[in-house]
Amino acid sequence: MEYVSFTRKEVADGKKLLARILEKLPREQSLEDHFELKPYSADANAMFAHLRVRNLKSIIIRQNKEGYWTGDLLLKRVPHGVPDVIGVPEHAPFWPYRTRQDVLSMLGLTVKGIWLQDRRKAPARHSAPSEPHAADG
Repeated sequence: MEYVSFTRKEVADGKKLLARILEKLPREQSLEDHFELKPYSADANAMFAHLRVRNLKSIIIRQNKEGYWTGDLLLKRVPHGVPDVIGVPEHAPFWPYRTRQDVLSMLGLTVKGIWLQDRRKAPARHSAPSEPHAADG
């Protein structure tokens, strides 16, 4: 597994980018409820238990030496030994990415999947009906 480090500025800028993406999701017209993220490796399977919006930290997008773009979604609050970065894999559709927007779109889909997953698992927001009370007479 490759170790990648990120600067404080990259993480701070990525937090702002992530916040903008999350802010837009509730207003999207096409929120496909059938959209689902699925793990494809043992590392991903361990990570999926911790994929919640509250565990998203930052989105980092970089240009590599060859001029192609790559991106990472950083997680927080994962146990020791569980990966805390979801990278755009080189086998992802349309790799290699020639534009920053291509990577952002791919990571945006991942964030959307996590957001929808959270929404499906969230308890109903309305309170339970109160028990009927007999009026004192």
